[in-house]
Amino acid sequence: HTHSTTALAQEIIDLINPRIIIKITATPQDADVVQAAKLGSYVQVDREAVVEQGLIKEKLIFQTEDEVKKLTSKHISKDEVLLKLAIDKRAELQSAYSEINASVNPLVMIQLPNDYKETKVVETDSKEALVRQLLHDNGVPDYKIATWLSGRQENLENISSHSSDVEYLIFKQAAATGWDCPRASILVMFREIKNPTFQIQTIGRVLRMPEAKHYSLPLLNSAYIYTDYERNTIVDGYNKDNSSGLLPSWNRM
Repeated sequence: HTHSTTALAQEIIDLINPRIIIKITATPQDADVVQAAKLGSYVQVDREAVVEQGLIKEKLIFQTEDEVKKLTSKHISKDEVLLKLAIDKRAELQSAYSEINASVNPLVMIQLPNDYKETKVVETDSKEALVRQLLHDNGVPDYKIATWLSGRQENLENISSHSSDVEYLIFKQAAATGWDCPRASILVMFREIKNPTFQIQTIGRVLRMPEAKHYSLPLLNSAYIYTDYERNTIVDGYNKDNSSGLLPSWNRM
């Protein structure tokens, strides 16, 4: 839906020449809303109704910078803290799924910063290398780590399957919009250098319920976000994007 106005998309639309076009999104653009409203065809579905159907998680739980600072020491960096917290949470979720006999292997999505310039390729590589090293240090083998970066995709086959062996996905933008993997429940977001915007569409990747239903264990009905964004950045961005009431409530851990 983010590319429906491109020249190529318009060529396809013109070729099909549809009588009806249905646009479905959790983040509608103002222009689309105005146009649909004029035609009397704008339909808003409240978040509560979607939650009630069991399609999405009940809430988001954030670990933000002020909590991370409490755990950071001279011997461990913020990045290490964020990833270690995500690793521990994944193990907790996996145990919970086993407890209720649900065949779901929870996925952690790790988003690398995206606004590095070509002159900072080394820094980008260093961030990815750090993530991989930390995963390896915590006993995660390569076949359980997927990569979705420009020009490089690894271990992506069947990643959306609930029983996929892949436990961690390293990406920048590719998986941020329009990608469906309901077993994804944890998102690690590293701060972008010059533009620390709160990417609500990326967060949407961890909102879906794996089996389109809520579970008896509340732990499994929440999405978990680990980030070094400051709390005000998150809250302000969240409130701005949540003006329509389509997004879930947020809580501190």
